[in-house]
Amino acid sequence: MHDDVHWASLLFVYGLLLGNYGYQTDRKIYDQREIAARLRSSQCQNYGSLNSYIRKITYSGGSYCDRGIGPGWFRFEWSAGTRLPTSCPPMFRCGTTVTGWLNGGHHTVADGQVSRQVCFHWSSNCCYWSTNIKVRNCGSYYVYYLNGTPSGQCDLRYCGTD
Repeated sequence: MHDDVHWASLLFVYGLLLGNYGYQTDRKIYDQREIAARLRSSQCQNYGSLNSYIRKITYSGGSYCDRGIGPGWFRFEWSAGTRLPTSCPPMFRCGTTVTGWLNGGHHTVADGQVSRQVCFHWSSNCCYWSTNIKVRNCGSYYVYYLNGTPSGQCDLRYCGTD
C-alpha cells in the first residue's frame, strides 16, 4: 500500500509539471506511465550504498581503492554526497590519490539508462585513466553501475559530491 501511495504521489507531481499530458524531447513523447516505469526500474530499487564521508571530494588524504567495487549498481548518499562530480576534482581528495568524476554530465529520467565515461585525474591530466559505466536517473537520485577501476589500478576511486 505504501509503495502505491508513493508512486501515485510521484505521478501526480510529474503530471502537474508536465501538464497532465507528458512532454516531448528529441521527437519522442514520454507520458506519465513511462516515466513512472523508469522510476520503478530495478536499478532504482536494488543498489549498494556509497555513504562514507571519506568518499566526498571535500575530504583530503587517504589511499583507498575501488579496484574491487562491483559489479553492481551503487548510489551516493549521506556523507558521501549525492552523485559523482561532473568536473575534474583535484588529486588527493575523496580518500585517494587518483580522483574519479563523470565526464558527460547527468541526464533526465526520460533518457532511461545511459552510458557515460568516468575519468580519473592523475598527474595534471583530468582523464589519465577512464572507464565506461551505466547511469540511471531515479528522479531524486542517480545510480551508477560500477565494476572496479580501469585495468584493476589501485588508488583510483569514484568520488562523491552534492
